[in-house]
Amino acid sequence: MRAVRPARALLAGTMFLAGLVGCATGGDGGYLVPDATREDGGGSDGTDTAGCPPGQLRCDGVCVDPLSHPQHCGGCGFACPAGQLCSAGVCVTSCPPPLVACGGSCVDPQTNADHCGSCGHACPGAVNADGACEGGACVTRCRPGWADVDGLPGCEYECDFGSSTESCNGADDDCDGAIDESFACAIGEPVSCTTSCGSTGTGNCTITCEPPNGPGCTPPVETCDGTDQDCDTVCDNGFGCCRGQVGACTTSLGAPGSRTCGSDCTWGACTASGEACNGTDDDGDGLCDEDFECCLGSTGACSTTCSTTGTRSCSTTCSWGTCSPPPETCNGTDDNCNGLCDDGVGECCRGASGPCSTSCGTTGTRSCSASCTWGICTPPAEICNGTDDNCNGVCDEGYPCCARASLACTTSCGTPGTQLCSDACTAGSCCAAAETCGNGCDDNCNGSIDEGCSTGNDACGSATALTLAAGRTTVTGTTAGATSDESCGSSAPDVWYRFTLTQTEVVSLNTYGSAYDTRLAIRAGSCAAASTNCIDDSCGTLQSEIVATLAPGTYYVAVDGFSTASGAFTLNIEHVPAGNDGLARLLAAGSSTVTGTTSGTGVVDGSCRSGSAPEHLYYWTQCPSSAGGSFTATTCGGVTWDSTIYLRSGATGTDLACNDDSPDCGYPASSITAAIPSGFGLFGYYVDGFSSYSGAYTSSVTRP
Repeated sequence: MRAVRPARALLAGTMFLAGLVGCATGGDGGYLVPDATREDGGGSDGTDTAGCPPGQLRCDGVCVDPLSHPQHCGGCGFACPAGQLCSAGVCVTSCPPPLVACGGSCVDPQTNADHCGSCGHACPGAVNADGACEGGACVTRCRPGWADVDGLPGCEYECDFGSSTESCNGADDDCDGAIDESFACAIGEPVSCTTSCGSTGTGNCTITCEPPNGPGCTPPVETCDGTDQDCDTVCDNGFGCCRGQVGACTTSLGAPGSRTCGSDCTWGACTASGEACNGTDDDGDGLCDEDFECCLGSTGACSTTCSTTGTRSCSTTCSWGTCSPPPETCNGTDDNCNGLCDDGVGECCRGASGPCSTSCGTTGTRSCSASCTWGICTPPAEICNGTDDNCNGVCDEGYPCCARASLACTTSCGTPGTQLCSDACTAGSCCAAAETCGNGCDDNCNGSIDEGCSTGNDACGSATALTLAAGRTTVTGTTAGATSDESCGSSAPDVWYRFTLTQTEVVSLNTYGSAYDTRLAIRAGSCAAASTNCIDDSCGTLQSEIVATLAPGTYYVAVDGFSTASGAFTLNIEHVPAGNDGLARLLAAGSSTVTGTTSGTGVVDGSCRSGSAPEHLYYWTQCPSSAGGSFTATTCGGVTWDSTIYLRSGATGTDLACNDDSPDCGYPASSITAAIPSGFGLFGYYVDGFSSYSGAYTSSVTRP
């Protein structure tokens, strides 16, 4: 919006345009007069408001507010009784909030001009203006028909308000102190305008309140700005050149160039506009033919098609020619781009590796040296192939054996054999060329034991004699290749052993540890006797066990097989002597009480006593799976004579425990404790007497 000029400033312009707009000279035409007070137009009290602020009456020649004046409460002459106040034109005994009592009146100190802010603080008036109270502070308000346009106290501009809308007529229609303020300019006012050449000139506002643009606008004086300001069609005339203009020129070296008009409208330096392809520095910048690829006749480095550095020449058109590769050198690269590395400069491409033949005929590797000659041939690492790859004289070292080689070995039967190394350098089965007879083993890995061999104890008549030692007697052999002599419910091959007893004993014969399903049989006295105790499976195994009380004499034992089974076997024999009564009593597992009466002359001595006292035997056997355990026995409270008790092992033939006088109850009783080992075995518990003592007994026993 334009800056509005006050009416006073436009007085001269208004006089100038009086003939155009027809301004009258009578009445308030908007002209300024000095601040002055109009004469009161008169009128009677009580009804006259002339010269009084709005809302007041003239009473007794004085302007009063009938809403609060105690002498004129509600109208002139209506005085409030003594002690009462005037509030809203009514006499009251107290002022309602927010009104306060001031001089018999109920007033609002925020708006009452006689008591503005506090009682008795009256707001003064000014020329053509009355005092007023706004927000508890004094202000002045112009009387009707007057306006304040200079900001000084009083209202000096007399104006008859004609319209709230301003017209383009050079007059202040809305009495706001400004003329034609709703338009671009006021008629006759000097304003800026746009000339016919687009520059900014000056002129007077037209009768249509518009700037006089175009021919009516006076152009400004020309300045150096790169435009035509004075509308004479010449840019920056009067200066050396038009600012920013570019023009042709000739350099100091005679080359065509260009120059630019500077900000002060003077020409700048002449710069060569281009270079010719002639091998010369035309523009004097120290560069030859710089507007082209290269300087005519020069040479330079380039990258060949095989990424080496070659050379090229600048042609007559100042463009580079073909890149020529360099000659080949020994550097591990194809320099001359013929597809071959280091060709013609040595044996090989520097740094390359290649196959070669080693001294042991394998294929090794070699490397090309810095002089493009081959280095030594390095043998390959050893692999499993039946060959000495690394030329150290050893085949397939690092592997179990040399592939496909035949190796000497010892068979599982303990006999010399051979084994073949597989293609994976793992040794095969070790097998003998032929069977070794009598070892109960398959030497030649054909699945048969001692095939083709004759057995010396194949028949009962050629039974092998065994001398029973004090402990366990063990023999091994095989029934493979033997004939079947002992029926025993099968047709399997069998072999024979014999032994002789000099006293009655409990004997345990078993084949625990054998490799096939065995059977056992015994013949007493001679081979012609019938077989007794023909046993197949024992202790839940496929092996056999016979436990029998045998009288003095010779016995023949057949190691046989179930059905037609044969193979390697182990024969175990344990024995303990019976008591002097020739009896052997089976001792139950767990805790039990045994009783009896010994008499006669004894045949067994314990390790803790010797003498001729008689004894009784209690025995039991254990299976291979037995875990063993603790054995205890006592005659405490069970004898009246000097007893001795002991426990004997058939495996060792010795006593595991022996006692005469009990450590628990003392003489004459006895007590023992022993640890029973795991596994199979025969055990004998003896109730005996010290020296020659004997008699009735009761013994408490616990066994596994």
